[in-house]
Amino acid sequence: MVVQPGAGPGAALRPGHELSPDATQGALAPLSVHGVSLMATIAILIGTQAGARLLAAASEREAALSAEAFLRRLPVRTLPAPLWVQCDDPAVSGRLTAYLNGLQDEQVRERDARV
Repeated sequence: MVVQPGAGPGAALRPGHELSPDATQGALAPLSVHGVSLMATIAILIGTQAGARLLAAASEREAALSAEAFLRRLPVRTLPAPLWVQCDDPAVSGRLTAYLNGLQDEQVRERDARV
């Protein structure tokens, strides 16, 4: 899920996704997805020309899929985009960072091969 920059507690994200009213800035917030409470245990911040985008996920797989989908929608000329992964597990953070940087490296190589 994508949280728009400056979105405060209770801001609408996508249909069925919202921040908990007790969310605090700078902390991972509990999420409500279709009425089921989940804890966002992984946050990925991706810098773009339009500003930073924050993606929150409850699992490594969900985080990888949502970040990959977001990166693939960016214009390839803007890559590589800076990114930062926050998670309690350093191994998960490392795997996600390596995967997403590798994905961007591949996209940049493909872009440069066409030129």
